[in-house]
Amino acid sequence: MHNGKSICYVSAAIKPMVQRELESVLEITRPFSESNSVTGALLHDDGSFFHYFEGPAGGVDAFYAAIKTASWHTGIIELLCESITKRSIPKWYMGSTDVPRSSPLSLRLSEWKQLKRHIDRGHDQSPSVTLLRVNLERTILAF
Repeated sequence: MHNGKSICYVSAAIKPMVQRELESVLEITRPFSESNSVTGALLHDDGSFFHYFEGPAGGVDAFYAAIKTASWHTGIIELLCESITKRSIPKWYMGSTDVPRSSPLSLRLSEWKQLKRHIDRGHDQSPSVTLLRVNLERTILAF
């Protein structure tokens, strides 16, 4: 990928969120991420978000600008922003999960394990992918 970019941040939900509210966040973010060729993963745990996303620099910048003004979270702390030449998660248009175990989320556990295997096979040791890998391990262990 020429002129690619990845961003990793954490933020706090403005209020406790139930599953339906998290799904609403994805209903808003997925079409925007797809239209900007941005892929990534959004993890939620007890009111905290961990978000990793990547894609063409212009698409990532546009997506991040929208994320920064979103009303569902506050206190964004950018952990990393780096140039990339290859995607680590090329087919995930904002995969998401809430860490606590539930029946619908357990059904998606196989998808998270598949994503982690994909990342592990890619041998990408960039700091942002390492943070994503650690958070995915934590999510998988919570199930």
